[in-house]
Amino acid sequence: GMDVELSDAAGIGCILSLMDGPRRLEKLLDALRTIAGQPAGDEPLTVPAPPAIPPRKMPLSEAAFAPAEQVAISQATGRISGGQVGLYPPGVAVLSAGEEITPEIVSWLSCMPQDQLFGLDEHGRLTCVREGV
Repeated sequence: GMDVELSDAAGIGCILSLMDGPRRLEKLLDALRTIAGQPAGDEPLTVPAPPAIPPRKMPLSEAAFAPAEQVAISQATGRISGGQVGLYPPGVAVLSAGEEITPEIVSWLSCMPQDQLFGLDEHGRLTCVREGV
């Protein structure tokens, strides 16, 4: 009776409302305790915490419409993002247009499953504002 909005190997996100009384929440807690008590088949997945919000180097509206080029994640440190990039689920951007691509963001993006990242091109490259703009 509980809506699960998203799930992946790291966890689930349930939609709770004021209509979910103590009985439904207890059932959810019991289910989670049962799952936690089951033996794990594989090594537990560890998801690194998202990097800190990077410094803004250009207004979002300017960066989003600036001339851009595709850059490999490994070569993007110090560049300015031309779009949004993040992990789905949950679908929250860790980088938006106009923000500096920091070494921490490059490291975080590099260790994430590429098929769960949004905002990359089909070759796994980032959209960056063309240098000299």
